[in-house]
Amino acid sequence: MVRLTPEVHARVKRLASGAKSTEATVLRELVEEALEARERMRIEEMVASMTDKDRALERRILTLWEKAHAKRGDVLVSTRPIGFVKGKRERFLVLQSSILEQATTVIVCPLIDEPHPLGIPIDNEFAMVHLLRAVPWDRFDPKPAGTVPRSTLLEISRRLRAYLP
Repeated sequence: MVRLTPEVHARVKRLASGAKSTEATVLRELVEEALEARERMRIEEMVASMTDKDRALERRILTLWEKAHAKRGDVLVSTRPIGFVKGKRERFLVLQSSILEQATTVIVCPLIDEPHPLGIPIDNEFAMVHLLRAVPWDRFDPKPAGTVPRSTLLEISRRLRAYLP
């Protein structure tokens, strides 16, 4: 037997007392509530039966899904060294088209602090477009650290066309 929560009980009373409510409407609403409660219980049982390995996989999938929302021009911060800057967390500019955001890797270029003849200035950093690389999404923090102005993205596009035949 299903116990009604106080909220459901109040809803049943409200539906039963309504002028337009019919018995069929009240029953339909009750069935929908019962199905929703049953689905919630099924999900809770599924979560309770998950192993640590399942939870780790779920966390990784959710992290990848969140990271897949970085768009072209976003600045990402690496979670562990990739090899461009030593001694601190590296920052990268997303060069990949937003259409490809569901891919398992992202095309990025490093951002460095020191001026470089091939670097494109972005605030107080320089985008090293000639060093672009595909990196798995899970190497970056979930949320972008910032975005690059559209005018800078246009300059980067011009340079990319020069570097890539």
